Amino acid sequence: MTYTLLTKLIERFSRQGVPKYLAFRDAMAYSISTGEIKPGERLPSEQDLAIHLPLSLGTIQKTLKLLSDEKLITRKSGYGSYVNSNQTEPMSTPFHCRFIDEEQNKYVLTYPRIIDRKKISTKGKWSEHLQSTNIICIERVISINHEFKVYTKFFVDYKRLPIFDSSPEKKLSSQNFKEVIFRETGKTISRIDLFVQLLNINNSIGKLIGISKSSLVMTFSAYAYLGNSDPVYYQEIFIPKSDRALHISVDGTNLGLNS
Repeated sequence: MTYTLLTKLIERFSRQGVPKYLAFRDAMAYSISTGEIKPGERLPSEQDLAIHLPLSLGTIQKTLKLLSDEKLITRKSGYGSYVNSNQTEPMSTPFHCRFIDEEQNKYVLTYPRIIDRKKISTKGKWSEHLQSTNIICIERVISINHEFKVYTKFFVDYKRLPIFDSSPEKKLSSQNFKEVIFRETGKTISRIDLFVQLLNINNSIGKLIGISKSSLVMTFSAYAYLGNSDPVYYQEIFIPKSDRALHISVDGTNLGLNS
């Protein structure tokens, strides 16, 4: 990849209120996902990047650390930084993250990553909806076309659907959970009730998706049912401001633009 192209991508991913290191991170992640920067490729040194890009050395170092934390690159002291070969796979037909491309005829790719999975004993909307105390919560950060990130919390009864507890996180991470439920039960999700609010993001979630604390985000609370009356999962989705249109359907069997 040329420095000229990388500079153009940094400009493309720069957004008001977003720190420069995040714009650089998004440009690098996009380049890796599209193959402009190939698996196993050694990146230029921090000093060379600072010379050729409109970024300070400190910004570049912060970006490379973030890319390393996200497992997109490996940094070896004395040897440099290398692109990892085991990149996150895109998720197929996501239901709550159907963002439209520029031509308005298909969805952009989404890249999910599990950041936590734990059984919880606290009661909330999830326990009321699922009518169970056997709840597991799966938290994911979903990169939307490597342009911005969405944060989700997915709640399900792990005794009814043990795959969400027993499946390795790496295998489960890029799965479409709606499709997992269909494979496990043989039943479709025919009804999803969505409740939408504009809320101020808290600091911990803001850090995960790269926006400042107290920023307004669109928040979905999704109550899903097998058929029309059998509660099967509860989900919360936090979506920051973007230029992408989001396709929303309350029919769980809707295949969307890609059908």
